Amino acid sequence: MSSPRRARKIAALGTHAFPLIPREKAPLTRHGHLDSTTDPNEILAMWARNPTANIGIDLVKSNLLIIGPDCAEWQQEFERRGLPDTYIVQTGSGPGHRHYYYRRPEGCAIHRICKSGGFDILSNGYIVAAGSVTTGEYIDLTEPRAIEDLPFAPNWAVAMLNNAAARDKKLSTTTT
Repeated sequence: MSSPRRARKIAALGTHAFPLIPREKAPLTRHGHLDSTTDPNEILAMWARNPTANIGIDLVKSNLLIIGPDCAEWQQEFERRGLPDTYIVQTGSGPGHRHYYYRRPEGCAIHRICKSGGFDILSNGYIVAAGSVTTGEYIDLTEPRAIEDLPFAPNWAVAMLNNAAARDKKLSTTTT
């Protein structure tokens, strides 16, 4: 499926999309993920200028929380904690690198936890969508779902984000 068609399909599911530099993760638009939209006409216009652009998804506007294990150890740990059935994408880094899509529940911090080589838990910023290609292709492992059809993120992931956000806030207030 072409990038423009894929971007429109993603937007029709309620996910706010925007173009990324072809074969890269960096935004093509002036304001990055802040330019994301679900409007099919705006998406057509953005991809008309860059038909081979990758697709980015704004997590805040889309009300998403992504759980992304990057190794077998964290995949097993997250499965042990509980990963409700949801939409799953294999990232461009290949097998073992996944994005589990969940709705962000009320009271969940807008934050990011990124452990290089381990995992990411994200509710802030953006991610690369299926149909994009970086070092490898981002591939649907399950059928995409509308935002309202996604389950809410598991409590343990919400707690991790909330704890990290509180810790970072405390650190920033003690160092200023």
